Amino acid sequence: MNTFSQRIVKLLLLLWLLCSCNVVKCQTPDIGLKYRICSARTYPSEQDPYAKDKYAVIYQLTEVTSSQGNNYYYQHGSCYGHADCDEAMGADDCTTCLAEARDSIYVLCGTSIGAQVQLGACRMRVEDYPFHE
Repeated sequence: MNTFSQRIVKLLLLLWLLCSCNVVKCQTPDIGLKYRICSARTYPSEQDPYAKDKYAVIYQLTEVTSSQGNNYYYQHGSCYGHADCDEAMGADDCTTCLAEARDSIYVLCGTSIGAQVQLGACRMRVEDYPFHE
């Protein structure tokens, strides 16, 4: 008959085995802020045409990057954007990380025309000119 402590050890061993074999998701993506760059140039209000283009680009980057090999460029109107996630990151974790990057851009950069946020496992950048990283 197993003692309670033997059952706990077996359960912990099983959990460790499942995690190491990626059967159970044991880690969350690193979404800690590494850096941000916000352009000093701003648009006047959320009603500005550029604001609407920026919103469309950020939305698309957040929703589509994980289905494009975790590396995606997108342009809408006068706004250009790029997002990527760590190559080994799964689609759900990539989308979660980019949602945090999106929120960081909105909160930290507000109406800045250009914005770039690097989190531990992903990054996002938007500008009013074409670029390649």
